[in-house]
Amino acid sequence: AHLAMHDAYFGTSNPSDTYLQRKGVGLPPPMAPISLDSAIGTAAAVCLLSVYPSHQAYINRMSAIFLDANPDPVARDNGHRYGDAIAHRLISLRANDGSGAAMGYRPSTAYGRHREDPYNAGQGFLSPHWGSVTRFCTSAHVPLVAPPGYNTPDYLTDPDYSAHYEEVKTLGALTSSTRTAEE
Repeated sequence: AHLAMHDAYFGTSNPSDTYLQRKGVGLPPPMAPISLDSAIGTAAAVCLLSVYPSHQAYINRMSAIFLDANPDPVARDNGHRYGDAIAHRLISLRANDGSGAAMGYRPSTAYGRHREDPYNAGQGFLSPHWGSVTRFCTSAHVPLVAPPGYNTPDYLTDPDYSAHYEEVKTLGALTSSTRTAEE
């Protein structure tokens, strides 16, 4: 959605700065007069609707707030068509990116390992296949730094891990007596 908003904005003034142009897909030609607010809002809404179709009523209601109330219906409609075209081109680029692969994931039942959030039962997991999904904006995998003690046989006994855990537990508690008003 954010990339569609970016391309809808810059596509009218500096097309070479757009993601679609750099990918060689090209941009639809913007028609003048154009409402940038309508183009940006429509691009975002169309992308969000493609990912969250069950939230259609909410997305449509919220996008109506942000769409340009420009009294020039031609500019508004041109912006709407332009944002829609940008969004659909981006969506088509992602059509076969591997994100729809069904891959089972069984969390570990071992103490201290990742498992379902007890406060959100049924939340599910995104599965480990996300590392194989085609990259969207970056060209290379950049591994994250492992958390303290992660590579030790029992990271739960690592002093750094324990200190971080206690800090989160103390400051994050609903009735924390050590958290400041600013925190």
